[in-house]
Amino acid sequence: MDNEYRISKESRTSSTFPVELPYRLIQLYTYTGDIVLNPFMGSGSTAIAALQSNRIYVGYDISAEHVKLAEKRIALYQMQKRQMSIEF
Repeated sequence: MDNEYRISKESRTSSTFPVELPYRLIQLYTYTGDIVLNPFMGSGSTAIAALQSNRIYVGYDISAEHVKLAEKRIALYQMQKRQMSIEF
C-alpha cells in the first residue's frame, strides 16, 4: 500500500477520510478479488483502498460532483501506480 498518497485540498468533500481507514477494513473483511460496494462514493478513498487491496470496487453517489471528483482521484492513483511499475 502506498502510504504517501495524500488528499489534496481540491480532492476533499465534507466527509473525506484517509485511504488507510477503508484499506484496513477491506483487508480484514474481504478476500483478494472480492467486490467492494460503496454507495457513498464521496472523494473515492474506498475505491482507492479497494484497488490497493486487489479488490474490485463498485461505487456511486447522488452527487455528480462527488462522482467526478472520485473518478479524478482514482485515475490519478492508477496513473501513479503505472508510473511506479514502469520505473522498476
